[in-house]
Amino acid sequence: MNNATETDIARLAREGICKCLGKFNTVSNGAWTLTGLKVFTAPLPQALRAYCAGHKAPDAVRVTVKGAPAISTLLLFGRADAEHINLCFVKEKLYVSFGPDRESVTLLEIGNILLNALANSLLKAFQKSAIPSVPERVPAEPAAAAPAGADAGGTYRMVSAELSI
Repeated sequence: MNNATETDIARLAREGICKCLGKFNTVSNGAWTLTGLKVFTAPLPQALRAYCAGHKAPDAVRVTVKGAPAISTLLLFGRADAEHINLCFVKEKLYVSFGPDRESVTLLEIGNILLNALANSLLKAFQKSAIPSVPERVPAEPAAAAPAGADAGGTYRMVSAELSI
């Protein structure tokens, strides 16, 4: 699996994410579906610009896995979607802000669950075991979104998944 093809990675990612979304559907007021998935190699700034162009004020949750292979996962979403996502899991309306003083626990936890499902499906294929980092909110900018110690302008293999609720 060390020379995994983009097709192999897409299959593993799809399986892990779909299994996770199935569990979300048992506890959520919404029906979560995977509406698109692609694997590609691109410079991080180019990939983030492509996402950010279609979303007003995007935010991100990052989970990293150290070791071999090192995996850095990033869940990007539009701030306008935050309230809708929260309402899928809670009955009352919550104030959601990603300002410096408040973070949405719901979005961090959703990021944690989804990103761990993705990383674990890849690690399982590599027959590796690792403990992921605590999820953290980061700006959707190359310098902040790149893994610690990595080249923010570097080229990476990426999995892009689009979800619908």
